[in-house]
Amino acid sequence: MAASATSMWRASGADIRPEDRNSSFSAVFTFGQNSYGELGHGDVNDRATPTPLRISDAEDDDDALDVVDVACGNEQTALLCADGDVYACGYNDSGQCGTGTTVRVLRPTRVSSLGSKKIVRLFAGNGSEHLAALTESGQLYTFGFNSRGQLGHGTTSSVAVPTLVEALADRRVVDVACSYFHTAIVTEDGGLYTCGRNDFGQLGLPSSGHDRLLPTLVSSLRSHHAQMVSCGQHHTVVAVSSGGLFAFGKNDHGQLGVGSEAVSLVSTPSRVSAPLGDDGHQVVSLACGYYHTAVVTEDGTVWTFGRNEYGQLGLGHKRHVPIPTYDVFSALLEFLYTDEVRALENPDVDPA
Repeated sequence: MAASATSMWRASGADIRPEDRNSSFSAVFTFGQNSYGELGHGDVNDRATPTPLRISDAEDDDDALDVVDVACGNEQTALLCADGDVYACGYNDSGQCGTGTTVRVLRPTRVSSLGSKKIVRLFAGNGSEHLAALTESGQLYTFGFNSRGQLGHGTTSSVAVPTLVEALADRRVVDVACSYFHTAIVTEDGGLYTCGRNDFGQLGLPSSGHDRLLPTLVSSLRSHHAQMVSCGQHHTVVAVSSGGLFAFGKNDHGQLGVGSEAVSLVSTPSRVSAPLGDDGHQVVSLACGYYHTAVVTEDGTVWTFGRNEYGQLGLGHKRHVPIPTYDVFSALLEFLYTDEVRALENPDVDPA
C-alpha cells in the first residue's frame, strides 16, 4: 500500500503558551486522499481544499478540543490534545488507531485505553502502520503493525492497543522515529536503541540482516550521546550532542550523505560527510524521506542529500546527491538580505 497523500494544517494563535491554549486558539485542517477516513470527516471522500476538522469529546460535543500535535502514518492520522488525550482515525487493519479493533475509523476517536496517562508527543512517519506515544514521564507506548518487531515488544504480533515498551521502562525516552519496518529511540542519557527490520543495516547493529524484536542499544554511538533521530524507509540518521551527524542503512541514492552512492549500504553508524558530519554543526531539525534526508543547522542553513529524481532536494536540478548540500542561491540571498538590514541599521556600513 502506498503512503497516504493526506495533508494537514494546524493553525494557532501566535505566542500562546501550551498551558494557555484553548479551542479558540487552535484549528486543524485536512485535505487530500481519504480512502480510509484518514481526513477524519466521517466519510471516505477526498478533499481538494483544506477542510476544518472538528475533534470533540463524546461526553461534551459542544466543546471542541485543542490539538497541539499531529502524526500521520500510512492512510492514518493521530492527534494529540492539550490535555494529553490521543485521538486517531483512518486505516486500522493492524490496530494502529489504538481502539482495540481492526475496523477503520472515519472520525477522530479517543484512544481510551491510554486511560489517565498524559501523552506529550506522538510519532509516525514514512508510510508507517504503527504509532508511538510518549508520556510526560518518558515512558513509551507503541501499537499497530509489527511484522518485523518494530513495536519493540519481543514478538511479531500486531497490537491494537497502546502497549508499554517494557524493555525501556527504566529509561526516560526523549525522541522516537518510526519507519515502516523499524523504529529508533533516543533516551535521556544519550542512548540510541533500535528494533525491527535490519536487512539493510538500518538498525546500526553489528550483525546486519538479523531483525531485532526488542530495542537494542547501538553501542558504537554510546560515547557520542544521541540527541535526535529520524528514519527513512531503510535508513536512519542521528544527531549527537557534539554537533556531528551519523547515518546507517541503505544508501542506494546517497541518502546517508557519506560521499558516495556506490556504497549500497552501511551497517554501522558512519559520520555524514564534512562539513555537516563534523563536530560543531549543531542540528536543530532532522527529517528523512523514503530515500533522502534534510537537516537544518543552528545557523538556519537547510542541507539535503539523497534521491532527487523529482527535485525533492530543492537544489535546482534532479541529480542524486550523496553529500550534504545547500542551495547556494538561497544562501546568497540570505547573506545579501542580512547585509542590507545591517546597512539600514547602520548607514555608515556599505553593504557592497
